This record gives sequence, structure tokens and C-alpha cells, in this order.
Amino acid sequence: MTDVQVSAVVDAKAIQPGGHYSVRRLDLKSLGKLSYPIMGFDRYRMSGKTFSPRPHAGYSIITYVLEQSVGALKIRDSLNNDLVVESGDLVWTQASSGLVHDEFPVQTGIPVDGLQIFVNMTSRNKRLAPKVSLVKTEDIPVIHDPEGNRIRMLCGGYLELDSGVDQAERFDLLEVIVERAFEYTVPTGRNFLIYVLDGSIETECTGELRLLNSHQAVAGTFNGRPGTLKVKASVRSQILVMSGTDPRESIATYGSFILNNENEINEALDRYRNGEMGRLLTSQQ
Repeated sequence: MTDVQVSAVVDAKAIQPGGHYSVRRLDLKSLGKLSYPIMGFDRYRMSGKTFSPRPHAGYSIITYVLEQSVGALKIRDSLNNDLVVESGDLVWTQASSGLVHDEFPVQTGIPVDGLQIFVNMTSRNKRLAPKVSLVKTEDIPVIHDPEGNRIRMLCGGYLELDSGVDQAERFDLLEVIVERAFEYTVPTGRNFLIYVLDGSIETECTGELRLLNSHQAVAGTFNGRPGTLKVKASVRSQILVMSGTDPRESIATYGSFILNNENEINEALDRYRNGEMGRLLTSQQ
């Protein structure tokens, strides 16, 4: 086995479902298991009510409203949270055993630019009680490195710092403005994924080179070893750097459930129907 595996470059495809919603959705299947534990990645714009409240179980949800977003997002859930997520804020929702979740713009017609990322969990943590953490933009650690890069530590950690987001399983998410060059050490046993929000970069991992432009991604692994991911920017670029551990377990999905087998899916459906995930009335704007 080689020291590193790196995927081909994959596009986030533009989808126009209509109405108040447009999205660029990353084709994770094209990245294979190199993208795990990431199970969903949307870069979206929402200007009005789009989805009905729905149950989630077996994973964590990252909701991040980009700093450049004009609008703010409202998030409600069956844990009685009623949150306003403004530009630069992040919400970590550990769905685990299950909760009901709803989100929509605070004000119809004012668009929210954001990210939603689904992060799988190991089976031992899929039955934990759900919990939700809101991190305001002023509380997100920001680092300016010697290369002139600006690094927002959205969750997880970087260098010797910790973001403070309470995670059952460590997952790093950095938003980096790359001026010229940036390096990230992928921890032992982790996969990584790089997504370009804006700009043009070259990634290098142990001699494996990839060229990426806006709305493109690449994933990889150093096969159980720590490794250095190097990024060079031909123009000032805004990127996301993600790394997490693949549970290496069976996966069963149904709607917004990500569990390990069909029996667990049926059990989660029963919990939802019996009200054990809580209730959330249809939202009113």
C-alpha cells in the first residue's frame, strides 16, 4: 500500500430545485470512502422556507453561515432550541439517538449563504443523547500565520488550539484564506477533504498533485499515518480543510437517518413515531 491515496478532483454540482433554494452539492460517491466520515456536503443559498421539520439520527450536522452571508438563519429543534445563526456563526448538532430539526431564513427574501455538512459517527456514539452547540462568530478562534493566511477554526482543532465545540468524535473544520501557501498536518488515522469556496489552488501530498478551482474538492488519506497536506494558491483563495476518522462500519441510510443496519433504521423510525425524538410544530415565520 502506498503512503497516500488521493482522489480525482470532483465538482460540486449546481442544483436548482426551484423556489427559495439553490445548492452546490458535492458528489461524495465519486470520492469513494476517502470522503468518510463526511456523508453529505451542501454549499447553499436559501431565501425562504424550503424544508419541513424532519428527524435526524446517527450522525452530526454542521451548519455554518458564511461570513459573507447577508441573511441570518433560524434553527429550531425538539430540544427546545430556538437559535438565530448569523454571518460567521456555526451550529454543531449531534443528532445521535435522534432529534427533530428545522431551519429557514430569519427574514424571507434576504438570502442566507451557508454550508451544511453531515458527519457520520461510530456505532457506540449513535445512541448518545442529542445535543446542540451554537458558536458565535466572535468566539471562533482566528489565527494569522507567518504566511499571511487567515485560519478560522470552526470546529475541532488546529496546532495546539481547540475550537471549544463539544464533539463526541473529533472532526476538524478549518476555513482558510490562503494568500500563497498553507500546510495542514493530517492526524494519524484520519481522512481529509479540501473544498475550494473561491479561488484556485494546487494541493500536494507526498508527490500527488491536484489542481482545484472554485466549487471543486479532493479527498485523501495517508493510510493510518500522519501526513502533510500542502496547498499553494495562484490567487488569493478561500478553502475549507476537513479531517475526520472513518468508522469503518456498515452503513444503512433511510431519509435523514445514517445508521449501521436495517434493524437500527426500524428502531429509529419507531422512536420517531412514538415521540421519543421529541416534537416540533410546523414553524411560523
